[in-house]
Amino acid sequence: MLRVYIVFLLSFTLVACGTQTTSESNDVSLERQEGVIALKKENEEGYDQVLLIPEISEEDIEQQSTREIIELAQNKNGAYYAIEDEKTFNEIEVGDTAVIYWNGNQSSSHPPQCGAERLEIIESLDE
Repeated sequence: MLRVYIVFLLSFTLVACGTQTTSESNDVSLERQEGVIALKKENEEGYDQVLLIPEISEEDIEQQSTREIIELAQNKNGAYYAIEDEKTFNEIEVGDTAVIYWNGNQSSSHPPQCGAERLEIIESLDE
């Protein structure tokens, strides 16, 4: 029984939304998620969102409907991230590979919704 508990605890710790913790210079712990920007969503509430899906390629979302992309995100631990900076949001392209850092707080929706603290484009489609 102890083995089952330990295996469960380790599995839960490793899976936790497909993220890693990193430490910033101001000693605030942030979660990190790397993946492909699968959707961009403009909101009238004053913030825009991107849907980031880990462990896929740009080809995985080509020719897919919005519904199919959301289902893929649900299966691959994808998440919506709020991007408050309009310039940053406008520079992001669907298909870009990015790393998003966030504070670990998320909504209970599926895919979850989080606030991006920082975004780094690793590979842009424009390059």
